[in-house]
Amino acid sequence: MELDSSNVMARVNIGFAYLQKADLDKAVAQFQRVIADHPEMAIAHYDLGVALKERDDLEAAQKELKRALEIEPELSDAHYTLGIIYWQNGDFEKTVNEMNAAVKNRPDYAEAYYMLGTALKQKGDLDASVTALKKAILLNPANPGPHNTLAQVLRQKGDIEGSKAAFAEGAKAKAKIDAQSAEMLRGKK
Repeated sequence: MELDSSNVMARVNIGFAYLQKADLDKAVAQFQRVIADHPEMAIAHYDLGVALKERDDLEAAQKELKRALEIEPELSDAHYTLGIIYWQNGDFEKTVNEMNAAVKNRPDYAEAYYMLGTALKQKGDLDASVTALKKAILLNPANPGPHNTLAQVLRQKGDIEGSKAAFAEGAKAKAKIDAQSAEMLRGKK
């Protein structure tokens, strides 16, 4: 079956399928072909940025993510992924800026609030970190990560009881995930 080359989203979806299978070379090539024909397609630049990041080509990934944001500044996932790259490079100020942009455009983005709180912790802005982490927990209480990071921040602030409570909530969330995983494994036998 011949693919209709005018169906741009089908071409993007093929690249995304390669990305999901971790066939990064094919994903990169597919997104580059789409961009060659449609240079103003933000999602293709974003997906190419993700593929390049997965290939650990962080400089090229940043370039593509920034291009995606030039075209579509409200693309929260591009802000988030760019922020992760800055995090990997140890630039917590830029991480904070990108995570703030991500949650501004998508106020229910729990993972971005979690990373925002983590970057703020690294910068030493503990009060703002607590606020962001509590928002992450409010949006997704099942993720143990924000609970545990909040516990660390509260301990740094001298709130030992709050820290213990946050660690306990993180442990409960982790136990629930472990129980669900065990149940799934039992169901596959």
